[in-house]
Amino acid sequence: MLTVALIGCGQWGPNLARIFHTDSRSRLKYVCDLDDSRSGLLAHRLRGVTIARDIHQILDDEEIDAIVIATPLVTHYEIVKASLEAGKHVLVEKPLAPEFVQALELTELAKSNNKILMVGYVFLFNPGILKAKECLTTGVLGELRYIQAIRTSLGPIRFDTNALWDLASHDISIMLYCVADNPVFVSGVGGYFTGNPRADIVSASIKFDNGSMGFLYSSWIDPCKVRRATFVGEEKMLLFDDMSPFESIKIFDKGVERGDLLDTYGVHRMGIRVGDILLPRLEPIEPLNNECCAFIDACLKSVTNPAIGDLPLRVTAILESIDKSIIQDGAPVEVETDLFN
Repeated sequence: MLTVALIGCGQWGPNLARIFHTDSRSRLKYVCDLDDSRSGLLAHRLRGVTIARDIHQILDDEEIDAIVIATPLVTHYEIVKASLEAGKHVLVEKPLAPEFVQALELTELAKSNNKILMVGYVFLFNPGILKAKECLTTGVLGELRYIQAIRTSLGPIRFDTNALWDLASHDISIMLYCVADNPVFVSGVGGYFTGNPRADIVSASIKFDNGSMGFLYSSWIDPCKVRRATFVGEEKMLLFDDMSPFESIKIFDKGVERGDLLDTYGVHRMGIRVGDILLPRLEPIEPLNNECCAFIDACLKSVTNPAIGDLPLRVTAILESIDKSIIQDGAPVEVETDLFN
């Protein structure tokens, strides 16, 4: 049994509380928030859960094995550090920290204290993304050429971070999980249209060492909510659409092929191949439930998963590199390759 405390009862915290409260292998003891009305409402809905007035009540409680953190990004470093130093396992919402140097310190602190530090990259536990990874690993798509990820909606607009860190961090985690190579350089541009000092719109690209590419587009000011990733392989193509839950994965037997030489200039004719569309059956499992179960397994059974260890740290490194490129109006910025060896 894993005894858990939740810090942060805002938009996402209640979803995490629900799962840890109902899972037979965990016990949610505390909920905590700066806004007492939020924690009070959540504790009222979850029978047997106590309101913690501050995080020290949680940190000092020897019964607490793990702390789940769903607070704004700017608070992550201090709360995660205090939790690890108190001997608690940690599940923190993405990204890990607002600066790479902080993320590195927290990762090393978790290792030295022999504690689990897991980041809530929930799409790494999405059956659709797991299927995409399987198709890449088994060669169904052929050699990967690029991944294009689009993540847009009309709000919420945040003031503690930009659209890149808020939205594209998910897509970067997906790319690092699915692309079996190291990023070489990144490039990005941002748009500021709401009076927010943080970028509301970000377009970025990632070049990998094997020649494959990642393309990102994230926006807080789009009329449509889109959560889509396209995987283009040499043999086939795969579309992941999280807004289409019953057909979230489509595999297209399509491609571009070189044909015969033309009679003049020695130029190859390019052909378009169009075949069938496959709709794989996926298990109807809630990704967040998968994520929370994976955290429990990690704490109780030492079972690792992609959201533990270096991947969250690498995501932070890429986010910082893209931020640098945005400041330089899209100039390419090299990614620290030592992190990816």
